[in-house]
Amino acid sequence: MTVNKVLKKQIVIEIIALLFLVGSICYAFFAINRGQATKVIEYQGFVSVLDDTKQTPFKHLSNGEGLSQEGITYTVTNNNKETTMYKVIISPNLLDEAILSKVRIGVDDLYVYELEDLTKYGNGYVLITNELEAGYTKIHNIKIWYSDEVEENNLKFTYNLIR
Repeated sequence: MTVNKVLKKQIVIEIIALLFLVGSICYAFFAINRGQATKVIEYQGFVSVLDDTKQTPFKHLSNGEGLSQEGITYTVTNNNKETTMYKVIISPNLLDEAILSKVRIGVDDLYVYELEDLTKYGNGYVLITNELEAGYTKIHNIKIWYSDEVEENNLKFTYNLIR
């Protein structure tokens, strides 16, 4: 009878350990997937971090609604020894002028731009031009929406940092 109790106790302990292991694996899986949305890039003494976990599909909004939505966070850190200028380039995956003409972008909840009014740079547009002191960090909040209804909603952007 004591052997039966010991065996039951060991089975219960093993089941609890197995449930803990499965829970840990599930948590790690979700943590890794969430972490993949954040992109860290080092470029000529700058470190940029793009966190687009709160990015929602672009939709037709007024400027007030567009600025009140959650956007992406683009963080830039200057690890150089002197104050340096940088630019953030935003590049669309589509070249359809009819769609791009309806894109509005809010930067740092202060400025609202129409994408086509921004300065062209290669296949993209200069979204932010800023000067950053050595050792400092600047956090940019970028929000994107359409000024008018758009049929196709496959628009995506890539973000690049240049000096």
